[in-house]
Amino acid sequence: MLKKSIILVLCFFSYASSWYNGYNFRKNIVITVPGMTSPLNNFPFLLSITNDSNLKAKANSGGTNFVFTLSDGITKIPGEIENYDSNTGALLAWLKLDLNLATTSIYIYYQTSRGSDEQDPLNLWSDFNAVWHCGNTNGSLKDSTVNSNTGITNSGITLG
Repeated sequence: MLKKSIILVLCFFSYASSWYNGYNFRKNIVITVPGMTSPLNNFPFLLSITNDSNLKAKANSGGTNFVFTLSDGITKIPGEIENYDSNTGALLAWLKLDLNLATTSIYIYYQTSRGSDEQDPLNLWSDFNAVWHCGNTNGSLKDSTVNSNTGITNSGITLG
């Protein structure tokens, strides 16, 4: 009986070592793209999570402390949070992924005491000249790339 307990404890520690450091919770996300005929590499993928009770109850309210990893649980995926609603747990996040023909499995980590912003939009959008998320309503269009091609809305454009 003692040997089984030791093996169980060793398996637990092996599993725990594949956890992204400093985060209390994670969810496995499995992405399936119907009709895909060839893999997509470095693809900017929009992840949309609606009304998630776990994110609502446990994620940091600012929405900048999410971390996305590959299926190994530790290799960080470049990403950018476009929107997080702490009242519902709804999340819109852009991720730079290699999408496989069958399924792609990733993790989202949340709830941390880290104060730093974990997003990496410059790496996510490194192959683009400009990227604007038009869902903001403050009159400016911030460029998410390193090129800083920020725009100002003019008549004829309605945001929101």
